[in-house]
Amino acid sequence: MENDKTPNPSKSIKSAFDSVTLINGIIDGSKLPTEQIDVKKNTVERNYKHLEVMKSKDWFMSTLTETQLTEINDMIQSGKTYTQQ
Repeated sequence: MENDKTPNPSKSIKSAFDSVTLINGIIDGSKLPTEQIDVKKNTVERNYKHLEVMKSKDWFMSTLTETQLTEINDMIQSGKTYTQQ
């Protein structure tokens, strides 16, 4: 049986890109279109902070491709910009 504390890079990358997709969707209006702006901003903030936490993990960073890292960095910046509007 696998130890629950052992990181699963592929699952973690998928989860990170679920956050990328959600942030992007909220910004472009395709996700949570009927929610109040505060709910949208809170959701975006939670998700970009999740990405920042994941970037702090060496095992996560070592499994990302350059393209994936660029997408995550871009979405963190987009999320920060969105929540400050």
